[in-house]
Amino acid sequence: MELLNQISNRIGGLRKRYAYTINEVIEDLNISRAEYKEIENSGAGLQVEHLLKLASLYQKPLSYFFLKEPLEQMDGRIPFIPVKAHAGFIKSYSNDLIEDEYDFYRIPGYYSGIGYKLFEIEGDSMAPTLESGDIVICQDIALKKLKARDTLVVITKEKVLVKRFMTQTRDNIVFTNDNPFEDEELTIPNSKLILTCLILGKITNKLVPSHQMISSRKIDEMTEALEFLKQEVSRTKTELKK
Repeated sequence: MELLNQISNRIGGLRKRYAYTINEVIEDLNISRAEYKEIENSGAGLQVEHLLKLASLYQKPLSYFFLKEPLEQMDGRIPFIPVKAHAGFIKSYSNDLIEDEYDFYRIPGYYSGIGYKLFEIEGDSMAPTLESGDIVICQDIALKKLKARDTLVVITKEKVLVKRFMTQTRDNIVFTNDNPFEDEELTIPNSKLILTCLILGKITNKLVPSHQMISSRKIDEMTEALEFLKQEVSRTKTELKK
């Protein structure tokens, strides 16, 4: 009974997290509104087929409904997935396992219970918006909720990507890059997608952007200019006194 309550709570929590109406969910499950309410309230009438469809709808591993502490722990900490852990993250989702070796952080205003994650970016396909080494905070988002130009962390069965969403068909999703030198579109079949996460913000990998850094040569040039201005001011004052 305790496990059934846990499963029903997670089913209801996912629907609210992704802002689905009951009518939208029952369309995928092919059950009545009354039957779904029973499932969400108490787990009554729940079948394995329902869980498989819900896992697909919300892009969650089946184990999400059963384990006491899934990746989204409920203590306010957010998992950080660095580049070196991308492969393990993919494996954990693909095989219905939960990776427990991530570092977790508390970020003010963000809570792990509603699907937040921190990812380290690899590659410059989204430069200058996002650069390799940047850390982004993102939130799980269902495919049906995507909007054109959304910036996403896209987890496929092969790799973790950062892309801008363009459009989707019944079987495929089309993405693009921000980098003008890598602006070709990328089409990924839905069958190869594991998870999509909407990027909400980033922690840059640079304390000071390179284009704002002042070189020693630039400082010397500015010093010379200031000395010149001082001399000109002094000369002007002398001329005015004559």
